[in-house]
Amino acid sequence: MVVSRFRRLKFRNKVIVGLTALAVIGLALWAFVIEPNRLVVTETSIAIPELPPEFEGMRIAALSDLHVGFGAMTMDKLRDVVSRTNALHPDVVVLLGDYVSQLRSDRHAARVDPEVFGQPLAELHAAHGVYAVLGNHDWWYNAPRIRRALERAGIRVLENDAVRIERGDGAVWIAGVGDHWSRHHDVRKTEGRITDHSPVIAITHTPDVFAELPPRFNLLLAGHTHGGQVNLPILGVLSVPSKDGTHHVIGHYRENGHDLFITPGIGMSILPVRFRVPPEISVLTLTREGMDSTLGRNQPPPTK
Repeated sequence: MVVSRFRRLKFRNKVIVGLTALAVIGLALWAFVIEPNRLVVTETSIAIPELPPEFEGMRIAALSDLHVGFGAMTMDKLRDVVSRTNALHPDVVVLLGDYVSQLRSDRHAARVDPEVFGQPLAELHAAHGVYAVLGNHDWWYNAPRIRRALERAGIRVLENDAVRIERGDGAVWIAGVGDHWSRHHDVRKTEGRITDHSPVIAITHTPDVFAELPPRFNLLLAGHTHGGQVNLPILGVLSVPSKDGTHHVIGHYRENGHDLFITPGIGMSILPVRFRVPPEISVLTLTREGMDSTLGRNQPPPTK
């Protein structure tokens, strides 16, 4: 009787160990192989009451944190991102920085020169243009070289600069604020480039600049956080490279009269892993009124 019970316990323990091992292997496969190679498209509607009627329904495709050459972010995937973005027929495409990986932990990245990854980006098309800012990795690598490569690709780089977009009798501004993380932001200089009272859609890399936005800036689009990159059940996001911690991680926020949208981006950094935060092309539709579709998006809970 004792021997039989012992054998049953031994068999049960083996089953538990086996199932646990399979679960760990499955999760690792998902986090390191399957999810990093996915590409999802999210649609978000944001209401800006000051939006001119000519721009009702304006669609902006936001791409961030490509980190070309690191992990699953190959040139083939970059070409797929460009193709998928063009198929969405956006009015504007914004590139929110970190085109390369420039950390010691990223030393195994297959380095891709800016002149090389600039070629697929040149194929991006949008009715009102493609605009870019630079990220902290770009500054750590060689920001002037990356800027030149983007400009050769026909992409307007807005570093503390702004451009006016017109449609009929209406206009909006696309204002690019330099990267806060690497201290290249100059909000006052950017604001000085804006010469009328048309709505301002700002783009930047790091969302930390959100607290410094002037009152007349309506919306800020940012990346940098990777949406936390790993979002664990119950625990949520463990760490975000931001002075605000996990206060601003992913999706749409409205605070102090401003809107902020953070895209989780497409590439990875530090570790080639994504879990419950798939690579994303974020599409924003601007409206003059109505319910925002993703205020209260299922954001990772803050850590304590």
